Amino acid sequence: MPSWYNTLVGGQFRSHPCVNDTLCSDAQIARYPPGGNIRPDIITIQNRDHPSTADLPESHNRIDEWYAYKTNPVHDPYYTVLASLEETYIDELTPPEPEHMAPLHPISWYSIYKDVARAFYTGMGHTNDSYYEEYFIKHVTGGLEWVTGA
Repeated sequence: MPSWYNTLVGGQFRSHPCVNDTLCSDAQIARYPPGGNIRPDIITIQNRDHPSTADLPESHNRIDEWYAYKTNPVHDPYYTVLASLEETYIDELTPPEPEHMAPLHPISWYSIYKDVARAFYTGMGHTNDSYYEEYFIKHVTGGLEWVTGA
């Protein structure tokens, strides 16, 4: 990835629970059908002063494919974390490394790239059902409204 893209987005994919469906164990696939990567977790809103999170409950149970990132935007003041995961998707069947991103596992954040361009990122939306879920629709719509200045 070009460095400008990493700065704009704020995170780069490192892993998800099974790496890919062919590396999921039989136990993971049995517990989390169909392929082992789609799992429940609890989202906690970290910043309510943003259109993407203003109307969302403080915590919410969701099922999605959760990503861990190579860098954690929590450690960079350039990014503002909007929502995080409780990491309940990491269980005895899933090695904590590289998934665990303590103390805070961000899943949505924003920045203003070079003080000019607004950037909004969410790690949600890897399932078809997401696009029919009121929670996710509010989150993405609020993010797009903020990016476009609407």
